[in-house]
Amino acid sequence: MGSDVRIRWARRADAHAIGVLALEGLDDTPSSEVDLDDVVNDPRLFGEQLLEGTASILVAEEVDRGLVAGLRFVPREFVRASHAAEIALLVHPEARGRGVGTRLLRDALRVIEQEAHFNKLIMRVAADDVALAAVLGRASSRWVIERNERAALRREGRLIDMHLFALLYPR
Repeated sequence: MGSDVRIRWARRADAHAIGVLALEGLDDTPSSEVDLDDVVNDPRLFGEQLLEGTASILVAEEVDRGLVAGLRFVPREFVRASHAAEIALLVHPEARGRGVGTRLLRDALRVIEQEAHFNKLIMRVAADDVALAAVLGRASSRWVIERNERAALRREGRLIDMHLFALLYPR
């Protein structure tokens, strides 16, 4: 991955591009619990839905391609769990294998460590999603499997376990 990738916070004006990224990458994302049949098929509307509420999205943008990856943070909503945020990473299929996801996740972890008030990050990873588990390991050695959810995901008629990875920030 060259220096032509810029990591930045998503803006409302990015809604259409985020929707396109999600719609094009969602079907080929093993850890996604969402299927294309579950979402609106309008990129602008889907992007707006992803940006609404308390969610924040960091994006990786390539000069010649536009948005190629996104990392979405959703803080837990209840007071007793507000120290934790769930994150989800999506890399466009054409940008996979080039280090974009690892760089985006590393930058996100740096931002969270310096600026956010979270003590814990959680990412759900399908047991057979070797690529995403590897990205977590490359981004930080502090990720641990906190628990397993048996048969938590159904894909192509098969039941897949989900690992809940956690990263703690002692403060």
